Order: sequence, then C-alpha cells, then structure tokens
Amino acid sequence: MYASPTAIPISQIRVAYANDGNSSTGVDRNLRVDGVTLDGTFYQAEAANVFSTGTCVADVGRAPGLWQSEYLHANGYFQFASTAVPGVLWR
Repeated sequence: MYASPTAIPISQIRVAYANDGNSSTGVDRNLRVDGVTLDGTFYQAEAANVFSTGTCVADVGRAPGLWQSEYLHANGYFQFASTAVPGVLWR
C-alpha cells in the first residue's frame, strides 16, 4: 500500500514489474495484479484502457498493447487510464 501526500490522477498510476526470470528451481515468475484502488475507487488491471508492456498474448508473443490481462509475464508495466488507441500494437 502506498499513500501519496498529494492527489494523483489514475492516469499517473503505473505498476512496474522488474524481477522476472526463472528461480533456482526453474520455475518462471510472473506478476498478477487484480487492480488498484485510488480514492476509494477500484480500477481493474484488465480494463480496456490499461496499457501493458510485459504481457504475453497467444499468436502475438510479448508486445505492448491494451491486452485486458491482469498478468505481466515478463518485465514491464501496467499503465492505468491509458490514451493508447485500442487495437494498435506498439513495437
């Protein structure tokens, strides 16, 4: 939990994952984020306007986009309230 001393809009919230990799036992690590709560409002990570850079998608692989997933399979981030255009892959 983080409490900011000043007001922050949801568009300024980014959840980053920087510890991907295989453990010593060969088990892959992933990050699952159900969402974030800001000022009493819950925002789903799999909402249509959440941009992610570490999500792997079938037939695409790992590519930035609006994937509507709560998982980061590799190092990357979720950007809430993104202004990215739906259906556009960012490379």
